[in-house]
Amino acid sequence: MFFLSRTIRRGAVLAGAAATLLAIAGCAPATNQATPHTTAAGSPLPSAHVHGLTVSGDTGQVLLATHDGLFDVTTSPATKIGGTNDLMGFTAGPASGVFYASGHPGPGSDLPNPMGLLKSSDGGTTWEQLSRQGESDFHAMTTTQAGIVAFDGTLRTSADGKTWNTIPADFAPPCSPVIRTAEPSWRPRPPGSSVPPTQAPRGSL
Repeated sequence: MFFLSRTIRRGAVLAGAAATLLAIAGCAPATNQATPHTTAAGSPLPSAHVHGLTVSGDTGQVLLATHDGLFDVTTSPATKIGGTNDLMGFTAGPASGVFYASGHPGPGSDLPNPMGLLKSSDGGTTWEQLSRQGESDFHAMTTTQAGIVAFDGTLRTSADGKTWNTIPADFAPPCSPVIRTAEPSWRPRPPGSSVPPTQAPRGSL
């Protein structure tokens, strides 16, 4: 009975995370083409394209994952962490200093294109190749107690970041913004549509 309950809970966690990722990635289909690197001229941001953000509970660092790599924006100017890679997907891991990322290699990088799933255990300074190198450009990913959920055009889950399972998803999420608050998140209806706004899980986005 304990094993069955644990399996049900694990499935529920992965299902919730999968639904969230589909909403996030609805307007960002994965491709194997690297995007030209640009900087945000006249902006305090280190890059014109920011794909991920995390705040360290231990250090208070605010980290941005961008087309030009990972940056600590608690300093002024922002401090670059590690090499130049296009971090299309980025999420914090369960332990301090652990991050997962995906995307495309930048200038001077010897990583494959696409980069597949990468893991850093030192705050983003160095990256370990876990799986799907040359295969997956995950545009959205998240970690749960059960493992990793990621989207590269196909919704996938992995308990260890190396062996993957596919989750069937036979619908395309709408291309519309999601309002993220501490209360339930709302996706507005498309213009001219009679479909009512949809509610996302509380605190999931």
